[in-house]
Amino acid sequence: MNSVVIYASTSGNTRTVAEAILVALEARGPARLVPVSEATSTPDADLVVLGAPTEGHTVSKAMAGWMGSLASMAFSGRRVAVFDTRLGWPRFLSGSAADEMARRVEALGGELVAPPQSFIVSMKPALEPGELERATAWAADLADALVATAA
Repeated sequence: MNSVVIYASTSGNTRTVAEAILVALEARGPARLVPVSEATSTPDADLVVLGAPTEGHTVSKAMAGWMGSLASMAFSGRRVAVFDTRLGWPRFLSGSAADEMARRVEALGGELVAPPQSFIVSMKPALEPGELERATAWAADLADALVATAA
């Protein structure tokens, strides 16, 4: 399975989570990591994973700008998963970049293959204990499920 992880990161936490996800995906086939600042169009991959920090209750400006620049139906025929990093508050207080990215992916014709996922950071900001392990397990489970449905 060929995968790509496109991420935006402000304080480095989302990049760290994206790197952990990449490791899990690489164990199941070719995978690459692309900062959103270097992404040009929708990548040709079996799985596209998008990640961004939650800023101002929604997706970061960098990821929103890239997604907004894509052509209509840019994710048509693509399997996509989304994640964010956010405070561990209830979603109605913190917001969720993943929820907004999921709406945008569907509007662009993509197939969400998992519910939006959040990885929790503290106010420092720093990833909470266990979040990298949770990210690795999430990506491994996601990839394994996709490989099983393709068989």
